[in-house]
Amino acid sequence: EILKNGLFKNINNKLELDYDAVVSFYKPYCKDIAAYLIELLNTKDIDNTLNRIEIAMKFIQDIPYGQPKRNKKKFKNGCLAPLEVLVKGYGDCDSKSLLFACILSNMIDSGDILFVIEPDHLLAAVYYNQSMARGSKYFSSNGKRYYLCEVVGPARLDFGEEGKRRTGRKLLP
Repeated sequence: EILKNGLFKNINNKLELDYDAVVSFYKPYCKDIAAYLIELLNTKDIDNTLNRIEIAMKFIQDIPYGQPKRNKKKFKNGCLAPLEVLVKGYGDCDSKSLLFACILSNMIDSGDILFVIEPDHLLAAVYYNQSMARGSKYFSSNGKRYYLCEVVGPARLDFGEEGKRRTGRKLLP
């Protein structure tokens, strides 16, 4: 019952953070940020899906990278909650990727967002049905192309650009 209502899941008898549950829980708290970003695009008359993804990425990329401080009295699973990233003013890859998904899921269909798990790294990938620049990195899942969204900085990569290449990538819907 606790797992069912919490933000963790049991994987091979080990508690793992349930990314979908985290995004579902924190998504409503990020609605105002998403609305502000959409309004900013509207004032420049450039509101479209691609620009929504890009502006959400840039918003998160500008939050400094930092790993959660270890505290033996509190279990953080190495990840800050999306709102903690905003309050503390920093986050690591999984913390920032979760905040990105919470904001973006208010701007596009949340079913178009996947997570990409790599050894010691997490990032998002987003379905985009139009052609992208040659060399854009994507994954195919269920016949759709999901392009990478690397939200850790300081490179400020664009939608579909690949950062540090890692092996062992796995998609997590």
